[in-house]
Amino acid sequence: MKEERDVMLRHARIIRAIAMCGMFGAVFAIIVISGFPSLGLQLRQVTNLTDSGKPLPIPSYYLHDVSKSPQYELSFLAQVFAMIACGCFYTAIDHFLGLLVLHVCGQLENLYLRLSRMEKYSNINAALEYNVQDHVRIIRSVEIIDVTFNWMLLILVLYFGVLFCLQAFLIVKVSKK
Repeated sequence: MKEERDVMLRHARIIRAIAMCGMFGAVFAIIVISGFPSLGLQLRQVTNLTDSGKPLPIPSYYLHDVSKSPQYELSFLAQVFAMIACGCFYTAIDHFLGLLVLHVCGQLENLYLRLSRMEKYSNINAALEYNVQDHVRIIRSVEIIDVTFNWMLLILVLYFGVLFCLQAFLIVKVSKK
């Protein structure tokens, strides 16, 4: 029905706006992180004696000499490509789950509209049976989304827990020197 389609399009517009804002944030961060080194500016304190004069977006120890011309540009492009891929993957998963949640919200709103107009149907039993089956399908979808989100949240909590422990270890180690 046209009303159900309009409800789903309204929810799709909401997630599209959220996804655009999230992707804009990721692209802005990538531009800032890769833009300053391309202009020769450094946003970090150089403590590594092996750093070349040319800054790269992601400071690290490299197995090759990055001070030479083709290796520097290739390393720079590889790091920018890796940042773009990581930013897209990281935000896309969150936006996809948001899309699924808003899709379920639209389905529930459509179910509510159909149930509120039950008296208009000639065969109420068939309409009620269809609506109950639709409701059971939506409940199964919500359970799948919930389990997936819980697993993702557990993995992220473990990941950030390990990351914070390593960062705290480095802070303690640096402060003792």
